[in-house]
Amino acid sequence: MDISREELGKRLELLRTIRGRTQEAFGQPINMNRDVVCRVERGKRDILALELARLARHYCFRIEPLLEVRADGTWDITACLLPWKAPEEEG
Repeated sequence: MDISREELGKRLELLRTIRGRTQEAFGQPINMNRDVVCRVERGKRDILALELARLARHYCFRIEPLLEVRADGTWDITACLLPWKAPEEEG
């Protein structure tokens, strides 16, 4: 079974929240404006593979576990997350 747009959007929203980013800030690295991020998170717009890959690279998360669909409906977000340092913390 494939992941639905709605479920993928919820997962991306959770990742964005964990990374402490607003919708506007989350989309900036890939030139995606806040309205588009909002539509993706609400399942109203597909996210392109290239967009997802760029977000994953910038925010250090793994795509395969993000897209995993388990029979029991659970999802392990910790399998997605990689070490990340927010830009304002770099120095």
